[in-house]
Amino acid sequence: MTLQTNFYFLSPVEVVKVTPKNIEEVAEWCGGKVAETESRRVEGRMDKYVWVPTPKGTAISWAFPGMFITKRVVITEKDEIKVTFSVFRKDYFKANFFQSPEVAVDKTWERQARAAITNITNGKIVTPKDLKEQLTGQIKDDVAEGSLIVEFKPPKTEPNGLMSMVAQREAIVESAVEKAAAGDPDRP
Repeated sequence: MTLQTNFYFLSPVEVVKVTPKNIEEVAEWCGGKVAETESRRVEGRMDKYVWVPTPKGTAISWAFPGMFITKRVVITEKDEIKVTFSVFRKDYFKANFFQSPEVAVDKTWERQARAAITNITNGKIVTPKDLKEQLTGQIKDDVAEGSLIVEFKPPKTEPNGLMSMVAQREAIVESAVEKAAAGDPDRP
């Protein structure tokens, strides 16, 4: 029996980058407060930060300039709207938050698929037949400057008949483009 998986998407987040100039405005936006703490880098200096009301058990609630605060609107089990805030360091935010579903899939799931190909081939040049035996999907190969270039293209549907992640991404992006072109105010 094959495990059936599907792709779902979280609600989008609204994002603010904290700067020394907007710190008061950010605190008001998230319902937090501006506070100060002694600098860990410069003795005697006080550094301002935004204390962000994050969910209980959250690791980070202090947002210093250069950090990002996300606002997510979710629906609870009781079908009520709830707003939650989270704080992220710049490096983590830049690596894991994207401005479109297409970029998000390319930078995560597609990257993982490319890494899987590299792991299977162990950096060796292999024939397309070898790859077809090891991978699910369509393989395209070209010879350029004497080396084999392999591109992994997942199938449009999975063996269980459901849409693949790439097909889902294309449908989401296509739908958003069509709605934007039609001037739909409810477009994603």
